[in-house]
This record gives sequence, structure tokens and C-alpha cells, in this order.
Amino acid sequence: MSSARGRFTKNDDSISFSIIMAVIGSSFGASINMGYFGSVLNEPTPYIMRFMKTSVKDHYGHYLTKGQLSVLWSMCYFLYPIAAFCGGQVGARLVNRIGRKSTLLFNNITTTVAGLSMSISMDFNSVELFLIGRTLIGFSVGLITVASPMYLSEIAPTKHRGKISSIFYWASTIGLTSSNILGFDFILGSQTNWPCLFMFALITVVIQLICFSFCPESPKYLLVRRNRYEAAKKALEELFPGRNISLDLENLVRERNKEGENKKQISLRYVCMNRQFRKPLAIVIVVTLAQRMTGTNVINFYSALILGNAGFPRSMVLGVTTMAGVSRVIAGFLGSVFIDRAGRKTLLMCGLTFMFISSISLAMFLQVHHAWANYVASVSIFVFVASYSFGVAPVAWILVSELFTSSVRPVAASIGSLFNWSSVAFVGLMFPIMENLMGPDVWLIFTTITFFCAAFILIVVPETKGKTILEIQRILNPVGYREMDTEMIEKI
Repeated sequence: MSSARGRFTKNDDSISFSIIMAVIGSSFGASINMGYFGSVLNEPTPYIMRFMKTSVKDHYGHYLTKGQLSVLWSMCYFLYPIAAFCGGQVGARLVNRIGRKSTLLFNNITTTVAGLSMSISMDFNSVELFLIGRTLIGFSVGLITVASPMYLSEIAPTKHRGKISSIFYWASTIGLTSSNILGFDFILGSQTNWPCLFMFALITVVIQLICFSFCPESPKYLLVRRNRYEAAKKALEELFPGRNISLDLENLVRERNKEGENKKQISLRYVCMNRQFRKPLAIVIVVTLAQRMTGTNVINFYSALILGNAGFPRSMVLGVTTMAGVSRVIAGFLGSVFIDRAGRKTLLMCGLTFMFISSISLAMFLQVHHAWANYVASVSIFVFVASYSFGVAPVAWILVSELFTSSVRPVAASIGSLFNWSSVAFVGLMFPIMENLMGPDVWLIFTTITFFCAAFILIVVPETKGKTILEIQRILNPVGYREMDTEMIEKI
């Protein structure tokens, strides 16, 4: 039993060059695209819409009305999460078939085609190329959200698992802020230069190809899923040079034996119907809703609209959105630092508490059209995005990897992807309608959702900091563990 708990027993806090390269390649060569392409359309919106109108007129001889142009523009936002959902489902299958690292490398093909399609769309005067590229980059991002956190969590030492895995989200905040800054008129967001914004995808591909040349495949995938003992041993030696890896291999062999007993049973239906998975699945779903249905995507997509409707001057809108991006990056970095010190549950509750307070403040002060109220609302936005980036976002992306064993993890990730991207699409489509009907009071809906998510997390979610899969499973399913014999426990 003790050996099963001691996954890393020597130099547990060491981080090798291979791990550093894997982190950079998975984050700044992949997940940074999630934030960048999620908001890259914000600043050059009028120029891209003008291009679309011209392209349709030249190719089809049809003059788009204002309403038709709005529908076409909405498709750009709608296609992204829908394609991301599809990418997440495909990614959940690929990570078990070809591997975690190999899935990310394969995804570079999609990323490259997407970036090129959007970059050359104006040269070819083709709105179709732009929409194809937008769809493909959404697919790419969805696949990344499954494969990247899984790869990072499986190569990380237990002591640093939260910190390393949370860098996935921090990189996306850098991408989001970078897209806002690069999108300014005087940089790349002008009428003639906006296609250059989408060449960013090619830069991330190069970063990942360089970094992954120094990284092995996940040893857990190699041994547990593919039964390649020597390859897994070599990967562990590369990830943790100079360390006795015999206990690591022993634990992986035990998990392989357990996974082998259930391999044929692991399906979406099996996971959804099996009692032992109900609690962790409920946790993943609620934390995903806390991540996507509490208002953060509204600020990402519609901050300029919200502040403009509240009477903010244009110069102040640009300042607020830029500062919100900066606070998001700083808070995301602090979250990655404290996640292995304070713990996952502590960060979740801290983030949701301040998001709750900020939502109430926004509902109140966005309705007061005075200069002082504008400053209060601006601070509320800063606090909201910082709280989200510090507590909710980094934890949400790593929980799937911590709550489920290897064979169940891809299925659970596909379920999380379903709720994740469907929530993004729902909020993205419904917020303008709800904001038009309710005004700033729409934030009270987000306040209510935040409250119930926080209550569920406080009561149900266990602390997973520094715990092995064995210990986490025992907390989630104590009755099942009392019923299992000692040999079965040793094999998990």
C-alpha cells in the first residue's frame, strides 16, 4: 500500500529540462491559441465585417443588409465553440489511440491550415476561406483542451502537478491579452493588416515542434494503454534523470493491470451509468458551469458592448479592456503559484466568492451613469476577471486529470468538453438578447449561478492537492473501497 502512495519518492520536487520543454510546448505552443483566437476578432471587427460584405457582393452579387451581416458575423462566434466541441470529442479518442503528445503534434496540421486560411482570405477576397479557418481553429482548440492538460498532468511530479497543469490556462490568458493588444489599429488591427493577426497560429506550431523534440510521450500512456514497458521506462528516465524510477514503474504496472480488467467496459454509457463515477462527473460538470456560465465569457466577448451601453467613453473602454487583460494574466500566474500551496478547493472558493461580489457590483453600478460609478464598475470588472483567473479557471482545467484514472479520463474529458463548449455557445448567443431585455440586471443571473456553484463545491468537492489517484478515489468512493478487497486496491 505504501508503495502505491509513493508515486514519486526521490527528488519529488525536481523539474527536468524535458518537463520544462513539455510545459512550454503544450502551453505556449498550444493552449495559448485558446485565449488568442477566442478574442482576436474583437478589435478589428469593423474591418473584417467590411471585408465580408465586399466578398459576398463581389462573388454573389448580393448586397448584405445590416441584419444579414450581423447574422454572418455571429456565425464567426458560433462556429468557434461548436467546432471546439467536435474537436474535444475527437481529441478524447485520439489521446488513447495515438498518445497525448502525438495528438498535440497531429493537431498542428489543423492549426496550420486554419491560420493560413484566415490569413490569406482577404488576398483571395474569400469569406468562405475565413469561415473555414475560423471553424478549423475552433476544432484545434477543442482538441487542445483535452490533450494538453492530460499530457501535463501525467508527466508532472505529484508535488508540482497543479502548478504545471495550471500553466495551460495561464498561457491562454497571455494569448487573450496578446490578441487585444496586437489588435489595436496602430499595431496589426488596421484595415490592411488585420489578416496578419491570424499568422499567430503558425508561430505556436513552430514553438511546439521545437519544444516537443526534447520531450517523450506520456509514460502512463505508453505502459497503461500500450503495454510498452521499455518505452515507458525510457520516458520516465528522460523526465526524471538521476532518480530511482522502479516505484514509478511498479505503480504504472499496477494501474495497467487494473485498467486491463475494465478496458472493454470503458465507454460513455458505462461511465455515465456506473455509480462510482457519478460524484466525480457531477463535480466536473458543476465546475465547468462555474467556469463558463458565471459571466467570464461575457466579458471576453462583449466587454466593449457592455461598457458602451453603460455610457463609458471609447477611450475608457479601451483602457478597461486592456487593464482587464493585464489583471487576468497576473492573476493567472499567481493562481499557478498558489494552487499547490493553498489547494484546489481553496482557490475555487476564493475565486467564486469575489466573482459573486463583483457580479452584484456590476449589476448595481452599470446602471448608474456617473463618472464615479464608471470607475467602480471598472474595478469590479478587474476583480471579476482576476478572481476567475486566480481560482476557477486553473483548477477547472486540471480536475478531470485528478479525479479519474487513465482509462476513464478521456471519456470524462469528452463529457467536460460537451458542457464546456455548449455553455460557451449558449452564453455567446443568448447574452446580447438577455442584455437587451434586462440591461445590467442580467448580471444577477450570473450571481445566482455563481452562488449555487460555490455552495456545491463547498459541500461536495474534495481537496486533491498532493494526493495520488488511490487517495482521491478513496475519498470520492469510500463505500466502494470498503467493499473491495486489499488486492484490488493495490492494483489501482
